[in-house]
Amino acid sequence: MPLIKSLLIISFLFFISGCTTKTPFSSQEPLEDAALVYFYVANKSSTLDVSMEDSKYKTRINGKNVAGTVEAGEYKVFDMKPATVLFTSVRRNIEEKFLKLNLLAGQTYFLKVQSGASGGAYSFKEVSASEARKDLQESSLS
Repeated sequence: MPLIKSLLIISFLFFISGCTTKTPFSSQEPLEDAALVYFYVANKSSTLDVSMEDSKYKTRINGKNVAGTVEAGEYKVFDMKPATVLFTSVRRNIEEKFLKLNLLAGQTYFLKVQSGASGGAYSFKEVSASEARKDLQESSLS
């Protein structure tokens, strides 16, 4: 009986530790006839923002919410059909920034959110692959 209890406890601990593990950045290629879009929030260590709410961002695509939030040091990746798409970054459920992109099949796009100092204005912009890959090396999948 003690062996079974020990195994159950060990299994439970592995389960819990697996739930909290973040997946580090892994570069992908776009699917055939699709565009690949990375949406990420620059790592908090590169900003002066100290508010937890100021480091959480919701994403909307063409006005529709995408599940969950992306926090400082995290990213989401989307395979999308080629089209003109409106991306929205939302902070504190009231501040919105917009980017309209004409997505092309086979292309990869990087959308960066940079928090403002001490809760100030934040930026949301498309960045180069080299800048994004440097930032994303310190990120994990949201």
